[in-house]
Amino acid sequence: MRKVRAVIMALVVLFASCNREAPVIPPLGPDLTAPTLDFPFASFASANRFIPFGDTLPDLSLNKGYLVQLSDTNELLLAASSGIVTAVTPDTTGGNFIAVKFRSNSVFSFLYGGVTNVRVHVADSLYGGSILGKITGSGYVYFEIIKNNEALCPQAYGSPGFNTAISGAISRNNSYYPLDSVSTPCYIQSLPE
Repeated sequence: MRKVRAVIMALVVLFASCNREAPVIPPLGPDLTAPTLDFPFASFASANRFIPFGDTLPDLSLNKGYLVQLSDTNELLLAASSGIVTAVTPDTTGGNFIAVKFRSNSVFSFLYGGVTNVRVHVADSLYGGSILGKITGSGYVYFEIIKNNEALCPQAYGSPGFNTAISGAISRNNSYYPLDSVSTPCYIQSLPE
């Protein structure tokens, strides 16, 4: 009789535990890990114009990223860091903007502009150096890093190789435009979006 009671008690406990609701797992908080920009977003060997972060653009707005004009329009645009493609939308240069989130819950994201022949799609996972597409016929390429809703100076997140490539683009700009030379890749450190 004791064995029967033990079996019945075990069944009651087992049945009661099956009717309980699963515990609610809270969502992950935001990922604050900062990215490292390991790859220049283009080869800057043909750069002839560099507009720094925080400089005034021709429309009198402030530049929220790096804007570079290349004379070789066969250049490829590359991912500066790993990430996940979140949007591909038309831009004003006849190309596209590609928005990339650093990680799924990250507060950091990237925006690339001046891309044609886009080779990525929304939800694609990228690694640093992934080909995004070709640059537009205007030769202008754009790169921006954003934390929440604030555009940041890319230099602060650049690896030595990334920042050296940007310095090369600045040097080429200065040889083409000595009277309008650039002294730094970032005039300020951040801008609200």
